[in-house]
Amino acid sequence: MLLAVSGLRGERFGPIDLDVEEGEIVGIAGAEGNGQVQFLRALAGVERATGSAACGGSELDTGSPLGPLRAGVVLLSGDRAQESLFPVLSVRANTTVQILRRLGRVGLLNRRRERRTVDDLVSRLRIRTASIEQQVQSLSGGNQQKVSLTRPFLRGNVRVILAEEPTQGVDVAARFDIYDALREKAREGVATIVKSSDPLELAGLCDRVVVMSRGRIVDEIRGDELGERRIVEAIVGARAAAREHPAETGLSPA
Repeated sequence: MLLAVSGLRGERFGPIDLDVEEGEIVGIAGAEGNGQVQFLRALAGVERATGSAACGGSELDTGSPLGPLRAGVVLLSGDRAQESLFPVLSVRANTTVQILRRLGRVGLLNRRRERRTVDDLVSRLRIRTASIEQQVQSLSGGNQQKVSLTRPFLRGNVRVILAEEPTQGVDVAARFDIYDALREKAREGVATIVKSSDPLELAGLCDRVVVMSRGRIVDEIRGDELGERRIVEAIVGARAAAREHPAETGLSPA
C-alpha cells in the first residue's frame, strides 16, 4: 500500500479511511461543498487535520506543506493562478522553479541544461507555447494546467499526486493531454487522487471512485460498475440522504 489514510479529520470532512496502491488512480466524486477539497488539501499539509496518514510505510507529516512534499506528495491545486503557477513568469521559470539546484553546480545555474530540460518536457506534455520564455498568463487555460503538471514530472521523488479539478476550464484537446500525463505517471507507479466535478471524467480516467457526502466516504465504485451513470446515481442518492438526516453531522447538506 503506497498511501494509507486512517481516521483523518479536518474542517468539513472526516473521519476518512482510504488506501491507494502504487500506480492507482482514485477519483473523488460528490456534490460540491462536501469536504472533498479540504480532504485533499489536508493530505498536502495545506489545511489542518487530525488522524494519520502514511506514504510508503512512513508516517506522513501533514503539519505543513513541507512534510508531504518531502515525502513525495504533490498537490495540483484547482486555483492555478494563485497556488500552482507564477503567472507573470515564463514557462521556463515556472517549470524549473523547484529544481534549480539540480540544474547547476556550485551554485551556478546551467542555462543550457535548463532550456534542454524544459524543451523536452514542453514537447512531452504537448504544451502549446510560442517560446519557453512566454509568460504563463498569456497561455490558454489548458496549457497553463499542463505547465503546472511539469513539476511532478521533474521532481524525482514524486509518489502521490493530489489533483484538484485537473481539467477545469480546459479545452477538449488539452483534456486528453492531461489524462495522458496522469496515466503516464501512474504507469511509473505514482498513486493519484483526482477530485473532479465531472462524473464522465472520473469514469474514464480512474481505476475506482469514492463518493463523499457530508465529509465522509459513503460509496465506492469499481470494476464493471464504474461508469458515469453509476457515479451520478451515487451522488444523487447521497444528497437525498443528507436532506433526510441533516442532524447526523455538523456539515450542511449539499
